[in-house]
Amino acid sequence: MKQVPTRLTTGQIAKLSSVHINVVKKWIADGLLNAYRLPAGHFRIEKKEYLRFLNETGMPLPDELRDLDMPRILIIDDDQDQLDLVETFLDPLQFSVETATDGHLGLIQIGAFKPDLVLLDINMPRANGFDVLEALKKQQSNPEIIIVTGERSSTLTSQLAIYSIRDILYKPFSLTDLKEAVAFLQPEIS
Repeated sequence: MKQVPTRLTTGQIAKLSSVHINVVKKWIADGLLNAYRLPAGHFRIEKKEYLRFLNETGMPLPDELRDLDMPRILIIDDDQDQLDLVETFLDPLQFSVETATDGHLGLIQIGAFKPDLVLLDINMPRANGFDVLEALKKQQSNPEIIIVTGERSSTLTSQLAIYSIRDILYKPFSLTDLKEAVAFLQPEIS
């Protein structure tokens, strides 16, 4: 897929939004969409501003921007209900979310999906969370890691201390706790 430029024309915005170019110019004139004018009189809109506009108006994110501009989160957990709940909660917050049901599949997804963040359960079949952490320790480009576990022990905490993890969410956690934990991925929206 072709990379979307960081500065968009009114024509590009119109095409992405499936509207006429005059509608985009009206959004600008009405102050709904911030743009700057070039010396020749043409408008340019920062991609970040367009994303803000889409978010505030509730307009759908164009497919061309979906994978490029949304932070990527991979959830690795063997509890299907937990996977479904977290994925359902995160998807409308403009994250691109993928899931894996064990550490082995999770490592494959990390290579293919290239997430910005991994929500990682510790106790899973085949390859557990520690297996994933060990494999990631050997890689050069590591995603942020938030451990998701029901186990609260000083032993677990000391075992995790040797790894580069961002946070630990203890099950059961609230959706507010989850939103706060992933807010660093979208500081302008949180």
